[in-house]
Amino acid sequence: SMINLPPFYLCGAGAVGQALVAALAFCPKRSGHAVILDHDIIDGPNLNRYTLSDLEATGANKSDIAAGHLRSELFSVEPVSKRWEDYLVPGPHRSSNPVLVKEESQYKYELVISCVDNNEARHNIQNCWPRIILGASTFRLGAQVMRYDAVSGGECLKCSNPLQAKQTIEERTSALKALSREQLGAALAPLSPSEREAVLQYLNEPKCGMVAEKYIDSLGRHLSREFAVGFTSVGAGIILAGALIQHALKAVGMFNRKQNSLNASFESNSIHTDFFPRLSECSCSIEIAKVYRKLWGV
Repeated sequence: SMINLPPFYLCGAGAVGQALVAALAFCPKRSGHAVILDHDIIDGPNLNRYTLSDLEATGANKSDIAAGHLRSELFSVEPVSKRWEDYLVPGPHRSSNPVLVKEESQYKYELVISCVDNNEARHNIQNCWPRIILGASTFRLGAQVMRYDAVSGGECLKCSNPLQAKQTIEERTSALKALSREQLGAALAPLSPSEREAVLQYLNEPKCGMVAEKYIDSLGRHLSREFAVGFTSVGAGIILAGALIQHALKAVGMFNRKQNSLNASFESNSIHTDFFPRLSECSCSIEIAKVYRKLWGV
């Protein structure tokens, strides 16, 4: 039978996002529309974790790769090589889907899927107060999929994802200088040859150099990510696809008012559900009344 998915925004087309797309692509009878957002390109060091990518995809935009697999005769896709917060800026890159055009004009985002891998990006998503957020994340040998619905009293995407203090360019430069030659080579691997050369010159003579500082800042954010084993990303993406389909069918499945989280541990070979309540110290406990209810009338 046909699965009619509501229009949704997919933020992040990396390991988890591609696994989600791969699972949906195996449903030939599907209809709907998706806006896929990711500003990054496919990079070599993480290639083994990207379900839909091979060596030929290196250097391609992640959003384009995911869109190419999800698009079908009845399923339209808009790949956007931008961060979520950049997409929100009015301009020609906003959605062309009639349903989303109407909602976006009212600052409404009905369904957002979060597959981003840092807390700043998660905060940027939650700050728009989407009606429903489905999120997936991985850590070591565990995968977690959650439904963020402010009406249920559960936590928002910011509650358990606090912002970390950002390192200064001086702190990141000092950390790179403290590495051995072999460690430094491995740390600079994600950069292109010209970028590596610029960083090495900056480390030897740290004069004001905006280009090298930009690369070092990007590298610091890359190295601070918590990487997981590849198959946990696949597991998270598949579970997330199930959550999306259940949402589309309005089925009471893995999520309800008593559980908003499903956790799969590949280490203990177990799956359990839980309910994480809204944290009173999080801004959502105050903003929910004046922002969310105004947007959605609930």
